[in-house]
Amino acid sequence: MVSEKNSGMPDNEEEADKLYKLGLDYLYGTNVPKDYAKAAECFREACRMGSLPARRELGILYASGKGVQTDMEKAVRYLGEAADSLDPSALYHLGLMYEVGTGVPKDMQKAVRMLAYAAEMGFPGADIDAERVDAILTEQRNKNLRARPLLRLEISDVDVEAACCKPMLDSLLEQSIVFIDSYKGPALLGEDKDGMDAVLDSCPFCGAPVRIVPRDKKYRADRFGPSPGTPGNLLISVAHPLLMEDGAIGAEDSARILRTVIENKMRDISDLEKAKARYRKPEKIEKTDALINYLRADMLSYLTVLADMTDDETILDGFDVDSQGDVECPDDYQDYLKSLSVEDAELESKADEIRTEYCNEILDENYQSIGISALLSPEMMEYILQDPYILGVIGDAIFNDDDLYDKFCGILETKKKGKKKGKKGGKGSKKGKGSSKKGSKNKK
Repeated sequence: MVSEKNSGMPDNEEEADKLYKLGLDYLYGTNVPKDYAKAAECFREACRMGSLPARRELGILYASGKGVQTDMEKAVRYLGEAADSLDPSALYHLGLMYEVGTGVPKDMQKAVRMLAYAAEMGFPGADIDAERVDAILTEQRNKNLRARPLLRLEISDVDVEAACCKPMLDSLLEQSIVFIDSYKGPALLGEDKDGMDAVLDSCPFCGAPVRIVPRDKKYRADRFGPSPGTPGNLLISVAHPLLMEDGAIGAEDSARILRTVIENKMRDISDLEKAKARYRKPEKIEKTDALINYLRADMLSYLTVLADMTDDETILDGFDVDSQGDVECPDDYQDYLKSLSVEDAELESKADEIRTEYCNEILDENYQSIGISALLSPEMMEYILQDPYILGVIGDAIFNDDDLYDKFCGILETKKKGKKKGKKGGKGSKKGKGSSKKGSKNKK
C-alpha cells in the first residue's frame, strides 16, 4: 500500500526510514541527548520493517557493544545482510572484521575485496585500508612464491600460488604479469607478442600450462617453512642454472633442493601405490613394493638430512624414521631414474650430492670430536700406544700430509738438539740429565 503523502514510499518503508533517522539522531546526539541504547532500539524496530541502513548501524553497535551487549554473531549477520545489498559502510566494517578475524574466520582475501568495493563506492578511508591490506597480501604472496618449488604454474580462485620458472617468478614479483578474476574465472594477465594485454594460457618463458588448484593446497615448502628473506633465485628449471656462478650451492638453496626432491618422492610413491592397486600379478606387485620401499627409505634419508641441516626436528613429525632399516636397491631403480623428467633428474642428482657432502661433513666432525676426547684421555692413550693398527694409521696420516710431516720433523730436530745439550751436562732433557749422572758415577 502506498501512502497518500508525496513521498511515494510504502507506509512501512516510510516509518522504517523515520525510525532509522531517529536512531542516527540518538547515535550522534543530533537534536537529542546521545543515547546508544535508544539508537539500538530505533534501529532494531527499523530492521523489522525492512530497513537495510538500520541493519548496518545495528550490526556496528553489536560489534562495538555500544547500547547493547556485544554479540559478534548478530553483528556479522546484520552487517552481512547490508553488505549483500552493497552498502559501502557495511562492506567497510565487515572487511575490517575479516582482516583481523573478529567474529568471522580471518580471511585477508575477503577483507581486501570488501574494502576495495567500499572504496569504489566512495566510503571515506576505505581506499587507504584497501591499499594497506593489499600490500600485506602482496608481501605474503611474494614470500610464498619465493619459498615454493619452481616447477608448475598454479593459480587458485584468489591469487597466484606457484611459479614455474625464474623469469615467470620475476614477472609476478614485478607485477608485469598479474592475477585477475575474469568473467571466465581466475586467470593471469600478461602481454601478447604485439604488446597488447592478453589472458595467458601458459607461461610465455618455459611453456608450462596454467593450472587451477585449490586455494588451500599445501606445498612442501609451506610445511617445512620458508626461509625468511630469501632472494628470488630459488629452484629453477634446467633451462636456467641451478648453481651459483662459482658452482657452489648456498645453504638455503640446498634446503630447497632437498624439499623439492622430497616432494617429488612423495608424489612418485603415491603414484606407484595407485598403480599397484590395479596390478594382479604377484611378481609385479612385489617389484612395485620393493621400489616403493626403496623410494620411501631414500625420502626418509633426505628428510633426516634436511631436519639436521635446518635444525628443525618438526620436519620429521609423522615419519617413523627410527624403525626404517636397510633397504636393498631394487633392479628396476635405474629404470625409475630414466623415467624422470630432465628437471627432476637434475634435482635428484644435486640432492644426492648435497646429502653425501653434508653426511661426510658430519662424520668428519664426529671423528675429530672422538679424536680430541681420546687424546685427552690417559686411559685411551694407553690403549692407542699398544695398538699397532692405530699407531700405523696415525703415522700414515702424518707421513702423507706435507705440513704435518714438516712439523713432526721440526719437533724431532728440536728434541735431538736438546738431547745433545743433555749429554754435555745441560738441562735439555731427562735423558740428558741421566747421562750426566751416569758420567759422574763413572768418574768416581
